[in-house]
Amino acid sequence: MIETLAGPGMSSRDVENAVLALQNQELRTQKRWPYYDLVPKEIHANLDFRERIIHSCNRRPHLRHKFWSMAKRDLLFHINSFEWIYEPRPKPMDLPFITYPFQDESLTTIRNVLGYKDLVIEKSRDMGASWMVISVLEWLWQFHGRYSFLVL
Repeated sequence: MIETLAGPGMSSRDVENAVLALQNQELRTQKRWPYYDLVPKEIHANLDFRERIIHSCNRRPHLRHKFWSMAKRDLLFHINSFEWIYEPRPKPMDLPFITYPFQDESLTTIRNVLGYKDLVIEKSRDMGASWMVISVLEWLWQFHGRYSFLVL
């Protein structure tokens, strides 16, 4: 079922059926990030996946709320399906934000501590720390409201 959503030659109806089936699986409700494993991590497959979501939502407007709900519930699904980053080097371009496993762990930690304690992140260049913090803050602001942020 998971491979089906990202598979080639899928119709919008197939995407809709996959989403509905996955939303109804009890196992998914027990996971911290229940929809994240739907998202392909290889860049071309990820871009195709993003395009399929847009196409499906344009053809079937009722899917918009389903994908919105999935993004609200799952930070990593939201980032890997909808967010873009700006890469200035060597040639400036926008890229889909496709996380690495260490970023998944960091994003989960950032989300878990926000609102409960201070968090210091030791960072080096090109590890995505700034994008990760901004992404979590944007996700909370967009979907969960009533948060106050201070970033130093």
